[in-house]
Amino acid sequence: MGTPSGTGSGPASFTAAANPTLSQRNGTVTVAGQTFTVTQAANTCTYSIAPTGQNVAAAGGTASTTVTASEATCAWTAVSNASWLTVDTASGTGSGPASFTAAANPTLSQRNGTVTVAGQTFTVTQAANTCTYTLSSTSETVAGSGATTSTTVTPSAESCDWSAVSNESWLTITAGASGPGTATVLFTASINPLALQRTGTATIAGQTFTVTQTAGGCTYSIAPAGQTVSVNGGTASTTVTPSNASCDWAAISNASWVTVVTGASATGTGPASFNVAPNPNTSQRSGTVTIGERTFTITQTGCTFSILPTIQNVSASAGTTSTAVTASGTACVWTSVSNNPWITVTNGSGEGSGTATFTYTANSTTSQRVGTVTVAGRTFTIGQAGVCSYSITPATRNVSATAGSSSAFISTTSGCQWSATASQAWITVSSSGSGSGTMNYSFAANLSSQARTATIAVGNQVHTVTQAGTTAPAGQKPPSAPSNFRISGGNQ
Repeated sequence: MGTPSGTGSGPASFTAAANPTLSQRNGTVTVAGQTFTVTQAANTCTYSIAPTGQNVAAAGGTASTTVTASEATCAWTAVSNASWLTVDTASGTGSGPASFTAAANPTLSQRNGTVTVAGQTFTVTQAANTCTYTLSSTSETVAGSGATTSTTVTPSAESCDWSAVSNESWLTITAGASGPGTATVLFTASINPLALQRTGTATIAGQTFTVTQTAGGCTYSIAPAGQTVSVNGGTASTTVTPSNASCDWAAISNASWVTVVTGASATGTGPASFNVAPNPNTSQRSGTVTIGERTFTITQTGCTFSILPTIQNVSASAGTTSTAVTASGTACVWTSVSNNPWITVTNGSGEGSGTATFTYTANSTTSQRVGTVTVAGRTFTIGQAGVCSYSITPATRNVSATAGSSSAFISTTSGCQWSATASQAWITVSSSGSGSGTMNYSFAANLSSQARTATIAVGNQVHTVTQAGTTAPAGQKPPSAPSNFRISGGNQ
């Protein structure tokens, strides 16, 4: 108040505060016992919002806008005009944000809703819900005598509509023919009058539901219930006996290597036969054929292999060796793998029986070495001699003119093979060996008066044998040589 008191005549003055409201207001002042009335005009507030609208997803979400007021004292409110829009900021003073939450859209159509904010309209546009559907099961099997079955439809939103339609006259929808929302569809299959299994479908919310019904009124037996076939393949068979001569049946192979020859479609008692392909595997295998709801089992033996020889001893020099592979079946597949770097497989695979060949490098050491190759699951061993050297003790031997025998000692590295070769036919070598050992030989009688010489070679070493000539007693001539005995060079 400007002038609170005075004496005598004089002015009285007053000060009015700003009106923060949008309404006119009145106030009074009592001056010297008299009433003085002040009328104050309403405050004129202006507002704007930005943005004036927003898009949200079908799953729901938040939206917001900013309120701009002309005065910091200007008050405002926000009110939703749609049940699915919730105001998070219901009021404010001056400039500030306003936010809202949109619930999920359960419909298949886009929808719009508004919120009045500070007297302005804020529009929320929400996308339509895209419906998808799942079935709890897509197929069921029922008895031939007639039965019920069901599946449950679950849409992506409870507002999603759907329908169920049977595609078969014998399959009736008895409950849950349409939606919206989650529901169970119930089917009734009538009695199957056929002796064969039958299959029907229903379309539910765009999905296919399959019902398989067993044969009606017919039972079957088969004898035998199974058979064993060799690895080379062949045929298998059984006899099918239905409960009624009019019952139809079919043999259906469940294995790619078994082919139905007879019985793919038949009526009454009769045979079912099958071709079995050769088994290329080492393991036994089993396959089945379904015949009139019975199972016929075919067991086929697997491949077996043998090799001969299993061991080969070779010299120190490079070379080639092989082994013969015998397979139990013509379709049996085998391979070879070298287990040592100095052995190379040159022909190591085949189908059925065959030959595996290998090369080996020279052994530059004095020691024997052993390597293996795995051939058709079997082990082929190569023993290779080391680089061998030999010595013969004694180097020479003098023998009498009469027939007899002698020996020399061969010294060599363990594992080195040796054999001896005589240069003349009158010497016969009777031994060979591996490693150091004795070489035995025999010689024929010398019928000549002249001495003769021969050599026995072991490797690059020789043992020289000199045999004395025949000496006649005093006053006698030496025996004459047979008419067919010819002396040449004194070495016979």
